Amino acid sequence: SDPAQPGTIRRAGAQPLVVDCNAIAPTTMQAVYATLSAAGARCLDAGVFSPPPRNGVQARLYTSGPGADVLNCLATPDLIVRAISAADLGGAPHHDVIATPSNTLLFLQQETRDFDGGPLVADRIVKWDPEGGTVTPRWLVHDHYSPYVSWGTHSGRNDWTHANSLAIGPHGNVILSLNWLDQVVSIAPGWATTEWTLGGVGSSYVVDSAARFMGQHTVQMLSESRVLLFDNGRDRANGDLHSRALEIALDTIAHRASLAWQFHATPE
Repeated sequence: SDPAQPGTIRRAGAQPLVVDCNAIAPTTMQAVYATLSAAGARCLDAGVFSPPPRNGVQARLYTSGPGADVLNCLATPDLIVRAISAADLGGAPHHDVIATPSNTLLFLQQETRDFDGGPLVADRIVKWDPEGGTVTPRWLVHDHYSPYVSWGTHSGRNDWTHANSLAIGPHGNVILSLNWLDQVVSIAPGWATTEWTLGGVGSSYVVDSAARFMGQHTVQMLSESRVLLFDNGRDRANGDLHSRALEIALDTIAHRASLAWQFHATPE
């Protein structure tokens, strides 16, 4: 039977296990879980960290959801499988998790605070030591931004900043992408200060029109003066909607950001 047809799983009387290993928002995963559960299927959230197991490098598969221990059968000397819960991490991670040189993990998590008489959901960066079992919030949007100043076209009370990527920079700084604000943030090693922002309101750099990005993803620093990202191209003026790979040159003396390289398919 066609699994795409409504009711197929229920009519078959099966209980297939669906494991989602994509980096998606918690609300999206909750919707997927609700849909599959209503159809009679089982659903787990999972993520694979590290390269494929080879040359003595172990891969790690972290899973969560009711019955996550069932995936322990996949464990081998080259693959570590560990079931975790949102309670273990102080809340559900979303969008990105990266490893640090100290063998800890940084991940994105949503946090709700009261603002102007109602709840406001923003993002924070959390440090997790899987071996030691400690979870420590390290950098919180609520502590560094004001909704009165930084509020994007797509911002809302249930998702103000929509952080969507993390990376380690060339001197140990942490690079954070705030998608709804069209802004990239460099956070100093040790988490004490914000080194600079790129794009959006209050940008530390004046961004040339050719280098302006909107709805960015997967931001990386290639060097102290080069930033590489995927520019979703959302909300461009005059209906010129296209996505592109974008490399931006940073002039750290004049504080200007200019186009170094780009690629986008033609036609779209």
